[in-house]
Amino acid sequence: MRIISIRKAIQKSLLPSGETVFAVDAYDGCEIACPYCYQWEDPSWSRVVAVKTNIADALSKEVEQLPQHSIVYLGDRSDPYMLMEKRFQLTRRILQVLCLSRVETVLISKSHNGTIMRDIDIFREFGERLTICIGLSHLVPNRHRVASRLRDMARIANRLKADGLRTVAFLAPFLPGITEIEEVLLALDETTPLAVDGLWVNKGGRAAARTLSYVRAWWPELMPMYEGIMENGPESQMSRLRQQYRGNHRVGFLRSAIGGETRVLSGLIPQAEKQPHKKGQWREG
Repeated sequence: MRIISIRKAIQKSLLPSGETVFAVDAYDGCEIACPYCYQWEDPSWSRVVAVKTNIADALSKEVEQLPQHSIVYLGDRSDPYMLMEKRFQLTRRILQVLCLSRVETVLISKSHNGTIMRDIDIFREFGERLTICIGLSHLVPNRHRVASRLRDMARIANRLKADGLRTVAFLAPFLPGITEIEEVLLALDETTPLAVDGLWVNKGGRAAARTLSYVRAWWPELMPMYEGIMENGPESQMSRLRQQYRGNHRVGFLRSAIGGETRVLSGLIPQAEKQPHKKGQWREG
């Protein structure tokens, strides 16, 4: 862990979908370090986390410069609710700034430690301007713990949804043979929507290598299938799932092919591009 000060809080981030979004991360680097994470392709990113102690102060100076109808994403280069958030409370301070500024916000987390529940008071103040996305795909280093971790995350999503908060559970990526949609739907309340995406990684990249290494260690019988996904992409699996769940009101799909037509959680969280933008005073820094 490193303690740093930053000059700029809001960054433009290029997602695997090809979409550019405004992102704010209290931390750089991630303890969770999902093997399939697209951040592995950035050589500057690692599990050694940098703590941006002055980020809330920097954000308060920048937030009014955003174009109208902008959406700010939390959870791009780190998970907002890693264990260190209990100590530093930087995600909470970021949320307070965004809430006071009435900025549309998307919060993305896969942390199972429950710290996210601490901030329910702020979530309620946001109202419909906040969408909370809870990730269910966890490749923990023991195949027998994958299902229990999924249930832990589903309980968090259900609690947030039951509290009246705009909540989406997401299975991104869908990991065939490891995390199946029917298992997820059983763990989720009927009122909690599920967004699903495929395992889109760069062939030959660090994320692909780390994912295959995990499968080889814990699910060796699935290696031929995952080698095929790395070689050809997940579209055949996703086409099958879209057909299987067509008309199911609980399940939505993302299209996150790298370089393809994609929108983040399309149809399930608000899209800035659906509203007319007016030029603000945003400046690249």
